[in-house]
Amino acid sequence: MKWVLLLLMFCIIIPGLHYTGFITLFKDSSSKPATELPSGTKKTVSTDKKSDWSPIPSPKWQAQSLNGDVFSLKDLKGQIIILNFWASWCLPCHKEFPELMAAAQWAKGKVKLVAVSVDSSKEDIKSFLKRHNFPNKKNKPYIHIIWDPEFKVAHQFNVVKFPETFILNRDLKIVKKYTGVFSLKKAKKVLESLLSNNKK
Repeated sequence: MKWVLLLLMFCIIIPGLHYTGFITLFKDSSSKPATELPSGTKKTVSTDKKSDWSPIPSPKWQAQSLNGDVFSLKDLKGQIIILNFWASWCLPCHKEFPELMAAAQWAKGKVKLVAVSVDSSKEDIKSFLKRHNFPNKKNKPYIHIIWDPEFKVAHQFNVVKFPETFILNRDLKIVKKYTGVFSLKKAKKVLESLLSNNKK
């Protein structure tokens, strides 16, 4: 009976830790086939090998920004984007948020950070941002905080756990996906490659 209880706890706790981002049971999802998108396209998201590089279309969507304005991804076409999905109740999201801001600041405004929160309350989002000393929007126009309480945008990108981060090229195509805590060190090579390509 003791072993049955231990096995049952293992089957519940380990998937839970994986879902919340504390542990990663699989390799970087950027090297695995992308899940099918609404367009029906199914390609491979890029790896670090140029021969495998094949961007996939990102879904078209509109959502509400934290200040209530309508935000559309297509408005950022021509820009390089870090698209992050997070929530205030996700502990790994707290760990990675300074990294996301550092990445946006490192690029000196040449990379846009679009941080999509699935929190049910705007107050939870504001509390999260305050805790992380989020700068005034006027001072950091390259950071966009989006509110997705019904998971509409998250579902379009097949987000199954938090945090998850996508890097989009200037044509709004996904070139990389990170599951779990985002790291500027890991993403820098991809971002530098996209920044060096001035073609819009």
